[in-house]
Amino acid sequence: MIKYIISFCFILLLYYDFFIMFGLFQQEHYNVKKYLKHTLNYYISNISTIITLILFIPTLLFNLSGAWYYGVMILFLQLGVINFLKPLLVKLKFTKRTFRVIITLSILLFVMLLLFKGNILVYNTFLFAVPLLILFMYYLLWPLEELIKKYYLHSAKKKLQEASPITIGITGSYGKTSVKNFVASLVDKAYISVKTPASYNTLMGITKTINTSVNNLTEVFISEMGATKKGEIKELTDFVAPSIAVITEIGPQHLETFKTLSCIQDTKFEIVESANLKCLVLNIDNKYIREYEKYISKEKIASGLKIIKVSTDNKNADLYMEHYDENTYKVYYNGAFLMMLTINLLGRHNLMNILESVAVALYLKIDPKDIKDAVEKIESVPHRLSVNYDGCYRIIDDAFNSNVKGFKGALEVLRKETNFKVIITPGIVDGGSYLERINSSLIIDLMNSCDLILLIKNEASKIIELGLKTADYHRYLVFDSFKEAYAYLKKTYPSTSMTILIENDLPDSFLRR
Repeated sequence: MIKYIISFCFILLLYYDFFIMFGLFQQEHYNVKKYLKHTLNYYISNISTIITLILFIPTLLFNLSGAWYYGVMILFLQLGVINFLKPLLVKLKFTKRTFRVIITLSILLFVMLLLFKGNILVYNTFLFAVPLLILFMYYLLWPLEELIKKYYLHSAKKKLQEASPITIGITGSYGKTSVKNFVASLVDKAYISVKTPASYNTLMGITKTINTSVNNLTEVFISEMGATKKGEIKELTDFVAPSIAVITEIGPQHLETFKTLSCIQDTKFEIVESANLKCLVLNIDNKYIREYEKYISKEKIASGLKIIKVSTDNKNADLYMEHYDENTYKVYYNGAFLMMLTINLLGRHNLMNILESVAVALYLKIDPKDIKDAVEKIESVPHRLSVNYDGCYRIIDDAFNSNVKGFKGALEVLRKETNFKVIITPGIVDGGSYLERINSSLIIDLMNSCDLILLIKNEASKIIELGLKTADYHRYLVFDSFKEAYAYLKKTYPSTSMTILIENDLPDSFLRR
């Protein structure tokens, strides 16, 4: 009877641990290197797992036994898992692939229970090795997943060819999702359009959108294209073959995998290799994009490729926007006045996002009046300088995908607020070898914009904290999680009118580290 109870408890614990660890693997897009990095960090930095390992080694070496001993091991191991769960941002998504893995796991568990019924040492070994068990199942199912992937890719490619819509590809270090949504808003009145949802910017994300949403009535397909390494935009470009391409911004993003800005630049310009490219929209306010000529062949130019250069600084650009009054702007096209635009969005960087979208709409010959009406109805994308309220708190939510330009733009917005100004941030987490340089560049802006800085503990925030200490700035606190930081505000300032800027790239990072 005891063996059955032990086996049942083991199954529950293993499934619990599996869901957490596989959620991490899923969030990292099944990238083995990233997954191993996070799990290794978990094991070496978590006191509970260290204690478990200390207890586990003599068990193997000296054949120690006893339910109490194994129970203590399980207790410490689960404490470690629970601690690992605390910073979890995105829970496991129960996709078809997830169910295939769960079925495989269940079969393995059934076989193991038959072979090792009630063996606590074996059970503990499996619990401790859940991350490796997940990798084992990943490689075990890899041939099947590749066949399924090829089937979906073939189906999507066929659908796209049959529908034959105008294809729009949008890439850049940041601004992609906003521009995609803005373009969709501007073309919806004139065309039947489909866009990739949320941040579906990978090959399989785009494939899923085509298979589920594109049909023979689709006239425009708008695809966000993301990348973490060289060659990925080329892969997406070959698949979608955009006739219109937009490069939004190029800057230090995903440097952990790209390593250099030059590599990012090369990767983003892979979009110009599209066989169907007819129009290229370029943000020439960005110094890396201004070097576009070295990426465009003479053959492309000779074939009639239209390049629309957009700017909020350079009056000689093809499409230029200048500030007129409050949130009203003058727009010029090919040197001539085109329209007045009222833009109801926070952040200077959104002006460029709007302008790039207008360029696409103009190329598609959408009436400027319709463009103007659509722009003035545009609302902020969730988690990108969107505004919410919690009692006397005005919350500016810029929680998605932080970068230096966007971070400083958000601080500029905060600085204009007239009430008590607070920022909650972990800094810019994904900085690779540029981590120190990027986060150090934020310190002066932070001090000049905030009445109180609440940092979320991780490697990036440590750099900011050191910079604040060096500058003899004391109006900051450090917390383990966003939840703790926000709870502090609610407890300490329950009735204070304040603006809270949530600025970070945590939705892109699985852990609050």
